[in-house]
Amino acid sequence: MPEGTPPEFPEEHGTQEVGTKHLHEAHLRTAQLEARAIFAPFLACAGMGTALLVGFALFGSVKLPVIGGWLGLVGLTNWFVWRQSVNAAFEGSTKQRPSWLPVLEGTVLAVSWASLPTFAYATQTADVQAVIGAAMGGMIIAGLALSAVPAAAVAWIVSLTAALFVGRLLGGAGIDTKLGLTFTASAAVAIFGVLRLTKWTYSQLQGMARVRTHAESVRLLLKEYEHRGVGWLWQVDSENRVVYISSRMTSLLGRSASQMIGHSLPAALGGNSVLGRTLLERQPFANLEMELRTRRGTRWISLAGDPIIDMDGAFQGFRGVGSDITEVRKTQERLTNLANMDVLSGLPNRGRVRQLLGESLSNAQATNVPCAILFLDLDGFKPVNDTFG
Repeated sequence: MPEGTPPEFPEEHGTQEVGTKHLHEAHLRTAQLEARAIFAPFLACAGMGTALLVGFALFGSVKLPVIGGWLGLVGLTNWFVWRQSVNAAFEGSTKQRPSWLPVLEGTVLAVSWASLPTFAYATQTADVQAVIGAAMGGMIIAGLALSAVPAAAVAWIVSLTAALFVGRLLGGAGIDTKLGLTFTASAAVAIFGVLRLTKWTYSQLQGMARVRTHAESVRLLLKEYEHRGVGWLWQVDSENRVVYISSRMTSLLGRSASQMIGHSLPAALGGNSVLGRTLLERQPFANLEMELRTRRGTRWISLAGDPIIDMDGAFQGFRGVGSDITEVRKTQERLTNLANMDVLSGLPNRGRVRQLLGESLSNAQATNVPCAILFLDLDGFKPVNDTFG
């Protein structure tokens, strides 16, 4: 390829990148939904707790049915959003939710909670107003529970802050400059804190999504490796007991996976001592060939494995791959036989005779045991050899 010419990748390469990107986004959405579901009970309890506090403060100045209806609305809204969050987390990435839905949920929760305090704020005494203001401040802080979904957290804080302004305006008292600055500063600090926490939370979720994407990609690659018939996978623990083994291997041995899980791998493979010694060395190995007796006759397999070492440096077992090399060995044996034997007579050919003679002479010299060469002359064999040889 000329220098400076960009490499050409097959169309599958681009497809893989797109697929990985979609997989990453799906895992990120799943992580966000799981985080949202984890904090949903906290937000619901905070909403109901502060609502009961405000309802108690309003008791006597607001009709009881109104307070009861408002508490019912807050409870029903929080329960509904809580259930939606849990269901969405269970569904995971299989069902993509609209991006505006979390914003709508945050806004609906904030508006339903602030509805009664907003309309009743201006008509209450200073003590009750302080209770309402403190409760709204607590609810703004509770918006941290929405930090996994930044837009929803901002919508929550803005809605509650706006409700305080509206409450003042409805009473005809207007917005005092100092009070307005206090509300605005409080909301700004809350939004800044939520955004900072959101940034950190989002980065953590991104990391989780990357790890899950990588793990999913590896799992799919291994599944493809197994299903394509290239080989099979195995894993043992520190006592060489089978933890995982591919179905292709169990089929080769004529056993079920349950019959092999928890049992010694060398014993399951016919008590092979070479494999046992290799595993005891706890070192990487490759191309370990073994002969197996199966229901389909004698088979040859090749194993490779690497030790599993945990974060503390402790040995946890082996994982590796294996393949059926029976046909490869048969081919090698046929090629070796053709290279050493005469096709017509089935006797060793000239090259093989020279090799055997060299070995016999070397052995005779090493052991001081004489050897002899016997020549046979077959009458009338030359025409046969000239015709068929």
